Amino acid sequence: MSKYFKYKNFLSKDLYNKIYKISRNINWQIHPKLDGNFSNHLTYQIIDSNLKKPKLKTPYKELVKVISNKLNVKVFPHNMYFNLYQHGNECGIHQDRSTENKNITFILFLTDDWKADEHGEIILYDKTETEILFSCVPFSNTTLIFDSGLKHGVSPISRFCNKDRIILVLQLDIL
Repeated sequence: MSKYFKYKNFLSKDLYNKIYKISRNINWQIHPKLDGNFSNHLTYQIIDSNLKKPKLKTPYKELVKVISNKLNVKVFPHNMYFNLYQHGNECGIHQDRSTENKNITFILFLTDDWKADEHGEIILYDKTETEILFSCVPFSNTTLIFDSGLKHGVSPISRFCNKDRIILVLQLDIL
């Protein structure tokens, strides 16, 4: 697998809408050190790596199947969570796992009518954090998939933006 891919309209409207609806009915929590030193965004954990074989419910089970089919590899989620960012939230530069092409991170943007000048891009960095490899504006039903060993973070959301930037993150083992 290449280091990163971006897909527009990755999910069917039906599956996207199911996940979107869930994302709007969450009891959010804050975990300041979840994503780097300066993170203060809200999160909601669905599964974590402490579970040996998580029992996924619909629509998450369906989502994992779609990911496997579209990437043509079998994947298994070891972490799955929603993150919510608003203006003033930060996400420090971090990596999800220190691996080479055995684990991937899948991010689905669940935003409403996002505009590029509202920012909140995911930024992928080189190992030294001195070069930007790629950035992705959080447009609705866009997916970013990348090697979990890549360092990444989120650019600050514009002070003129009053929307929630919600994402679903899956950290997946390639089987």
